This record gives sequence, C-alpha cells and structure tokens, in this order.
Amino acid sequence: MGRAIGLCQDRFGRATMIRLDHPVVTHAHPQFNIVFKHGGADTQFRIGEAVHPLTADNLLLIDPWQPHANLHDAAAPTRLVSILVEHGWARDAGLCGCAHRGPAACGFHRPSAPFTPALRRAADALARRIAGGAAGGEDPAALIGGILAALTATPGPAPSGQAARGHSDDYRIRRVIEFIRRHPSKRHHADALAAHAGLSRSRFFDRFRDCMGVSPQCFVDAVCVDAAMQVLRGSGAPLAELADRLGFSAQSHFSRFFTQRTGISPSEYRRRAGTA
Repeated sequence: MGRAIGLCQDRFGRATMIRLDHPVVTHAHPQFNIVFKHGGADTQFRIGEAVHPLTADNLLLIDPWQPHANLHDAAAPTRLVSILVEHGWARDAGLCGCAHRGPAACGFHRPSAPFTPALRRAADALARRIAGGAAGGEDPAALIGGILAALTATPGPAPSGQAARGHSDDYRIRRVIEFIRRHPSKRHHADALAAHAGLSRSRFFDRFRDCMGVSPQCFVDAVCVDAAMQVLRGSGAPLAELADRLGFSAQSHFSRFFTQRTGISPSEYRRRAGTA
C-alpha cells in the first residue's frame, strides 16, 4: 500500500512522507490537512465531490472533517508529504483566523494553492527535516508555521462549490460524538447510535452530516484511527490486542483498515512514531 519514509509528530500534529503506490480510501480528519508532492508521479485526490490533481506546482488543502481520497494509479509510485495540523495549535500560534470556533467551522475553503517561492522554500525544508529525522536540524513546527503563514499571505477565492462549509449544532449529536470518543470501536452500529441520540436512523444520519460534514461511519473510522495511533505511539501492546480492543474480528482486518486510511501499516507507524 505504501511505505513511510519519515514522520514528525509533536504538538502541531503530524507530518509524514510516504511512498504511495496504491489508492487511499475515502476518509476524513479533525485536523487541517496540507498535502504536497515531493517526487515521483503526479497523482490526484477526490476532495468532497471534485477531483483535483496534485503536481509539482501545487499543494492540496483539505478542511477539517472534509471527506477525501487518493485516486493514485498504481502504475507508478509517488512521494507525498501529508501534514495534519491540530486546530488548537494553529489557533494558539496565531495561524488560524477562527479563534472562537471549532475546526468543523473553519478551514482553507479552497482545495488547492499554487507553490509560491515562500511556500516552496518552507515545503522543501520540511521534506528534508522529515526524511532526515531529528538530524535534519530545523524545527518542524516552525517550518509548518511558515507554510501556514505563506498560505495566509496568498489567499485565494473559494471556487464554485467550495465555499466555506457551515455546520449546525445539535446537543443530541454532541452526545453521540462524546460517546464515540469515549468508546472508540468499529462495533458501533448506526441503529444503536441513532437510539443514543433519540432519533430515527434516517434523521440521525441527516443531523450528523449537517453537524459534522461527514457520515457517522466516517467519524467512527477517524476516531478509531486516532485511538490506534495513540496506543501505537504510547505502548508496546500487541497488534492483535489492539485490534480486539477496537472491535475488529481479526488483526488482519485492523491492519488493512489502518493502512487503507493512512497509507502505512500499523507496525510501520509504530516504528516511525517511536523515533519521531
């Protein structure tokens, strides 16, 4: 599926360089996501309903909780850098203009940006830091801050269909979200979650998407990936034990699920995160 070339993880979030030779399934993150190519073949992503190319001339900008997928043609691998930026870090660093709103209410609101000279310098420096590990020297948080600052300095209009996505609020959906976060598991079923919200199944799906911008299943998957990463970084728990804890019937099912959404295997992530 893919191989991690390097990984940096800290308060800012996570930055990973991946050699990708297969598609990545539709998924979403609670973080801001910046993706750029650092070698290999051009590729493309589906962001929302539209398909966008990723070449040496642009970065892709994915808002929090915006569904996206990589549509890579397996004929030739590509080398990508994916940056996941925590909303709280960006806000506290003064790099996010929505200080009083949650991540679902703000974002880039444009799917792509051209590489300016400032962006290119910051992106190339970050790629060197990721590939070189701690020996690369430069602080990845400062480099990512530079990328965000350069993006802010070159705003672009939201294209048709990509305007700022408003999200409603509903205490019943908040209750379900907190329940899923407290109990990350693939065993959550839509009917049970709808009952927890006190809504019919169809009404629950509509209200959840209105509030979060993604389906309940996409949200459950994202929470499971984040929970798995926390365990993989913080303990030596066997993968079979982690798979069972997250509701998978077999370790192989968990490994495939994780790899399809991150581009790298759980064991590779554990190895890289341990030295990030």
